[in-house]
Amino acid sequence: MKSNFLLFLLIGGLIMCQEYLLKDDFETGKISSLWKLQIGAGKSFAEIERRDGGNCLHLFGDHSSTSISTSQNIPNIAYTLEYDFLQPSDEVGGYQAVVHHPRPQGNSYWWLEYGPERFFLYTISGGIWFNRWQAQGIPSNRWLHIKIQNTPTSVKVRIYDEAGKLLSESPAIPHDDGDPAPIVFSAVGEQRGVWGMKIDNIRLYITPI
Repeated sequence: MKSNFLLFLLIGGLIMCQEYLLKDDFETGKISSLWKLQIGAGKSFAEIERRDGGNCLHLFGDHSSTSISTSQNIPNIAYTLEYDFLQPSDEVGGYQAVVHHPRPQGNSYWWLEYGPERFFLYTISGGIWFNRWQAQGIPSNRWLHIKIQNTPTSVKVRIYDEAGKLLSESPAIPHDDGDPAPIVFSAVGEQRGVWGMKIDNIRLYITPI
């Protein structure tokens, strides 16, 4: 239930005493000015939909990408990004569902993608772009809670189920430094067709090292 995620975030906030850079649960029914929206070709869309008495954002790319990116450039500092994620099982015919922090000098600081049944985490480290961690056996059509902890030199990912149970956790994965850039959520319906994703309860906050 969505209420479980809100409680999960509230408890985390009390413990961490976050300084929020961004908070959005889409309850206004509109895509706010916190985001820059890019809608792909054909039948691509970005729509606010109902979820457990609240709202979520549904991104869909038709042979193209539909994405939202933060309106502000985010520096490569110690921050935590948390969000709820659902992969519709009938919207997996394209590339992947991708969340990443682009690096202006090339590639991304980190790139987390979901394909059927698994997450892959890529980083740029020592100038080499590589898939450095995988979480297998995570089915679609269920809400997950994702927590990404970034530092200037590494990133760590945790994946929880809807009840807050930890499903998978990466070690601290190294990445190179670089300049600020927006954080991007993207349904990449390229290569083989279409791709969709649903997101909710996005929180971005500064964390102590």
